[in-house]
Amino acid sequence: MDHLRKALEKADASSTTVRDWMQPVGNAVRDTQPSRVEVKPTQVIHPDSDIAGNPHLIGFSNKNTVILDRYRLLRTRMQQAMKKNNWSIVSVTSSTPEAGKTLTTLNLGLTFAMTETQKVIVLDADLRKPSTAAMLGLSPEKGLVDYLNGTADLHDVLFQPSGYGGISIIPAAGKNQAKNPSELLKSSRFDTLMKTLRTSGAIILVDTPPLQVGDDVLTISQHTDCLLLIIEEGKTTSQDLKDAKRLLSNHNLIGTVLNKSEAQPKRFQSYYASSETQN
Repeated sequence: MDHLRKALEKADASSTTVRDWMQPVGNAVRDTQPSRVEVKPTQVIHPDSDIAGNPHLIGFSNKNTVILDRYRLLRTRMQQAMKKNNWSIVSVTSSTPEAGKTLTTLNLGLTFAMTETQKVIVLDADLRKPSTAAMLGLSPEKGLVDYLNGTADLHDVLFQPSGYGGISIIPAAGKNQAKNPSELLKSSRFDTLMKTLRTSGAIILVDTPPLQVGDDVLTISQHTDCLLLIIEEGKTTSQDLKDAKRLLSNHNLIGTVLNKSEAQPKRFQSYYASSETQN
């Protein structure tokens, strides 16, 4: 947390604080809940055997208790803010490429899905560089691109990955890649999709492109309630954070995640070590 605090302090030396930035904007608090529409994955898709069991995905081959508990803490803090403001759709973005936003999105989705009563849908809206399906070891025939092009319906692109708990996924693309991502995300079909997902009763996590790549994040954020900003230690600069604050000034920031930190969680290492020894 010290690293994150220092980075954010550098990003803004004015009297406006990060806490001010995180307050709900405009009419983001939704006073009424629309009628729910049942949205269920109609297809179970199986990971490719050669890349299944990604060691970086929590709760599966990764047994790092410290990392899992950090995601649980992030989940709980997000749940509190989302319940307070009646939010259900979260955009996940980063200032720069390769900051780990997709992995964070999936791990956060898997953590939410560990609660038996909570439905979770991960939507890969990074049409420029889709990677969610590959990270899960999936090779879908169709994805969001096909839905937005009108060649597939929602039930054709909503999948339940086997072996990954209660999480559902809408991959960005199958065999067809997006030729005009910006225009597809501005289409009426994307608007319809987001309205449908909002009524599903699920938490929707939307993996978006980095802020520095086009206007996709701003377009997508018109349909979401808040944003989670991923910061990469050693790469995300103070200027990057200032640019992010400027671009997202009219949007709700639910929080930030510091990725790829070299700092080790020393305070509780002895606690986890003794617990694992007893088990």
